[in-house]
Amino acid sequence: MYYDDDGSYLEALPDKLKNSKLPKGITWFEDHVHFDTLREASEWVLSDSYNKIGHDYNGYISTDPKLVHALVYELVRHRRYEGKVRVWNCGLNGKYYHLLWIEQ
Repeated sequence: MYYDDDGSYLEALPDKLKNSKLPKGITWFEDHVHFDTLREASEWVLSDSYNKIGHDYNGYISTDPKLVHALVYELVRHRRYEGKVRVWNCGLNGKYYHLLWIEQ
């Protein structure tokens, strides 16, 4: 596991979000960690992000696709939310961002 500490994680993403087809009014949870395996990502998601999405936040952003994959799996598996789980990917400034949100 390592952290993305270069300070550019979401530097330009808000402008991209404003001009995108994403719904407005989403409160985003940013995850700056990366994992080597899907199992590690799944354990991380279940211990942290899974409990925040739908309560404190209704959106999730990461540069690690394994985290978004694990979160989608857990949200759909447990059917915690009415509505649809949506995922969007975008490349920006040499990084690839993975976004997930709950559409009510």
